[in-house]
Amino acid sequence: MKTLSTIKGDLLHRHFGEDTFAEFKSISTISDLYIVTYSSMRTLRSTISFIFENFAEKSAKATIVIGIKGINDDAAIIFKRAINFLGSLNHSHLTIYLHTRCHIKLIAADNLLYLGTQNISGTSNSFIENSEKNFKEVFNDHEIIIRIDEDGRSTAGKIIGELTSDTHSCFRVLRRGDIATISLEKIRNSYMQETIKRHFESIKIHASNFIEIERHIDSDYYDFDEEHSKDIIKLLSSISLSVSRDQHDKKLRELLKLAISEEDLNYLFYDYKDSIYSAIRDMQKDEVPITQSINYQEAISCLKETDIDRLDFGLPYFNELITSIKDEIHFAGATDIPTYLEHMRHHVVSQLNSNQGQYDLNRVIDDEGFASFESIEAGICNNEISQSDQLDTLRKELSFFVNNIAKQIVSALIEFIKLKLDEAYNAILACIDEVKGNLSRLEPT
Repeated sequence: MKTLSTIKGDLLHRHFGEDTFAEFKSISTISDLYIVTYSSMRTLRSTISFIFENFAEKSAKATIVIGIKGINDDAAIIFKRAINFLGSLNHSHLTIYLHTRCHIKLIAADNLLYLGTQNISGTSNSFIENSEKNFKEVFNDHEIIIRIDEDGRSTAGKIIGELTSDTHSCFRVLRRGDIATISLEKIRNSYMQETIKRHFESIKIHASNFIEIERHIDSDYYDFDEEHSKDIIKLLSSISLSVSRDQHDKKLRELLKLAISEEDLNYLFYDYKDSIYSAIRDMQKDEVPITQSINYQEAISCLKETDIDRLDFGLPYFNELITSIKDEIHFAGATDIPTYLEHMRHHVVSQLNSNQGQYDLNRVIDDEGFASFESIEAGICNNEISQSDQLDTLRKELSFFVNNIAKQIVSALIEFIKLKLDEAYNAILACIDEVKGNLSRLEPT
């Protein structure tokens, strides 16, 4: 067995006539509520109702674990009604678990904790109160309670942590108003000893295979050598002027698409990402219970963030990148066409002078049909040479500049996606460790 804490408290005896939890009912507000109790399938709904009306409703945050028995075929309709009832509980910070192997009873309101034999249900009411409800039988009994008023919250949290880490037996059915999609058949299958024994062997294989995943991204796969049209400068200008998160995301995404296809981008991350998904599918095929884990939800969330079509360049993570790109655009004079041409004037004149046959220089040539460096420069100042021809001389320079920015975007993208894939990898590894840790306690000591 595992030591959770050393406690000091008062041992109380409850006579069957007394209200066991009168002290808790008298508390007007509760910050953190923890409850672990036990119920038959037949009384599951009434147990949930009792807990909510007497304790959870007045708490800011509540975590409830209910041990259940009688999970047979005959209980399917009762189970469905109890799950549907959860939708009527108006509490945004209420979490409820069902547990197939739990016989613990505790209630903790902040640091006040009761541990003992008493179920947190209507049977804890006084005998007089229950006898007035026209029940056929009143199931009030003598009970033993340990009352702890120091560090009760921590002790309760440790106990619930142990219960919820048992992924074969513990199933979250409600969290933040969302009712989980779960069947009684799945719960019953996970309870079966054959299932547990099979998982005991298979998790070792899955763990060994998972740590062998190649955690690599092929960042050298793509060479940015695209030639961009002259109107790319309009996009650079809009990037330099963008201020909102949506604008940053839209404009950087537009520029990235001009430099590299989504297919090629996905190729960079495919092996690592697919290896994680494949491992998850293999474990789900073997029905290894990883999906109940919070770490599993974290892993799936991180994997979704690596989808190129979902990625948001407006995230704070990319603020430094956006600032750097804007600075480069301003430094290069690429904030608009006139400014860029002015910034690159010497290069434009040199290219026009060296390739006079390719451009319309009729308005700046001399009597012998040639233009000089000086006449070309003067022609530009006098608007005698079109902006189109001037920009055409800068195709290579402009493409080089844009491709360099695209490299920065992809580099930041790779760094972000690698970070998210690593987070997903570590979260799934934590799921595996949870299952292994739970099952390891089946081994003889």
